Amino acid sequence: MATPRQKNTPATPAPTAIDARRRRGRPYRLPDDPTPIHAPVAGLHQRIAWLLGVSRIHGSQVGSTRRERFIDELKSLGIAADTSRISRWESGRAPVPGSVLDAYERILGLTRGQLVSAAAGTLGSSEHVPIRPEALDIDSIHAHQLLDELFEEVFGGAAAGHTWMNLCALLTRDRDLYLLPDTWAQVSERLTDELGRSSGLAYVSRFEALRMLVRHPASQRPAVKAVGALVTNPAIEFVVHPLSLLQEVEDPNATALLLRLLDDAPGHLRSGSAWALAGKVVRGHFAGEELERLHVASLEMLQHSRTSTHRLDALAIHAALPLESDRRLTSASLDDDIRAALALARLHAEHVEPEVALSVSTTLAERVQDETVTAHPVDPDLMLRRLTRELLFHVSHERRYQAALLIAVSPYRPRMADELLRLAQGRDEHTAALAMTA
Repeated sequence: MATPRQKNTPATPAPTAIDARRRRGRPYRLPDDPTPIHAPVAGLHQRIAWLLGVSRIHGSQVGSTRRERFIDELKSLGIAADTSRISRWESGRAPVPGSVLDAYERILGLTRGQLVSAAAGTLGSSEHVPIRPEALDIDSIHAHQLLDELFEEVFGGAAAGHTWMNLCALLTRDRDLYLLPDTWAQVSERLTDELGRSSGLAYVSRFEALRMLVRHPASQRPAVKAVGALVTNPAIEFVVHPLSLLQEVEDPNATALLLRLLDDAPGHLRSGSAWALAGKVVRGHFAGEELERLHVASLEMLQHSRTSTHRLDALAIHAALPLESDRRLTSASLDDDIRAALALARLHAEHVEPEVALSVSTTLAERVQDETVTAHPVDPDLMLRRLTRELLFHVSHERRYQAALLIAVSPYRPRMADELLRLAQGRDEHTAALAMTA
């Protein structure tokens, strides 16, 4: 059995008898992801369960983190909870309702939308139904009043990130809900405008709200148009994430835009288009001629790459292409380093040898866990090791984003930032570049 963590407890006076009894109990075991790292889809529900558990175990509200007290707190918020339910939610054996995520945020004193946004980001680009923030019932007699309140906040310019999540969740929940085309356009334009001026959790919540609009049939057209206006605005520099949302869209115009941007110089535009195009390949949006164009484009990107970071976009596309592309690439004029990188991307979905990825991520994750304060005895966090490995080395932009998002909203964020900075200053130029990207 894994050894409980010993270094991650705060400096405190000698334990009382009650403390001693608690510490002699079985250490808390956070869930792990059972899927292979090269699998197309990760253990998504286990990751959300991990986020719940690690947020509670490492929570700053020490009294509320105890399971018995936590159950009482959940009940006070109208959540039917007991020891068994918490165990199922925090182990991944049961889906986590949006109302439970919202309740965890309230009890643990987190920013509204912190866990909800991360859960939506984890599930949002999969075939699973995205978690919806809070229990919003379109059939309720209060639905119109609620919509009025949300629209008032949004169009009044005072909407917080969780308000945007709630509005977009309500608008896209039912395909029969009707809005005037101008209203869809106004919502999409205001949301993308705020996204371009946001950072941190405010950015994440708006990004995930925009994902809901892009996926929904009624709002997709105005949402995509607003994304196009955003990414072509010369005043907006960071456009990777908005462009990535076009992976959800089968519109030929969106595909043409992405292919055109792929010819751009290495940077945010090319990275965002590569992310979206790789996602579209996985979704089966492309046939023979378009796959051929992607093959040629990725080959040219590899041939002209000057640094390892310049190869990231091409490798992400290559790893998503059908296996037939391998035989054609091996006959191309590529040097040994690029051939090795292609093999790693295809076989292991990583940018370094698996042994290196495992060693670096395990060492880094152990230090992060050791230095993160908790009042509970905890087993080694295997999910943190997995997320750290994906954050640094996974070939898929989408998987790196999901790992980054989960760690960024977890209590591990401060220590992880320190460790990534240390790694970015190391002697291994390739790993340092990946750490900076992370």
